[in-house]
Amino acid sequence: VNNRIYIRVIYMKNIQTIDVEVLARHGFDAKITPIAIKLINGQRFAIDEIIDVREGPNPRKGGRALRYQCIIRGKEATLVCDIARTKWYCEV
Repeated sequence: VNNRIYIRVIYMKNIQTIDVEVLARHGFDAKITPIAIKLINGQRFAIDEIIDVREGPNPRKGGRALRYQCIIRGKEATLVCDIARTKWYCEV
C-alpha cells in the first residue's frame, strides 16, 4: 500500500498546470461544456472530444473542482474548473 501512495505522489509532481481562458457552452440545466481554450500567449485550441467529466477535490488550491478529461489536438489533457473561483487551468 505504501508503495502505491509513493508512486502516485511522484506522478502528481510531474504534472504541469497552465492557466487558460475557456470558451464554454452553459446549458439551461447548469451543465458547462468547454468548447475551446486560449493560452496566455494568445494561442487558441479547439477541444476535439470530452472523454469524461467528474467532480472532485481541487489539487491546486483545495476545495471542489470539475475535471474534464479531453482530447486537444490529438493529445489527452485534463481541463479543471475551480468551482469556487470560476478559474480554469489545464493539466498536461
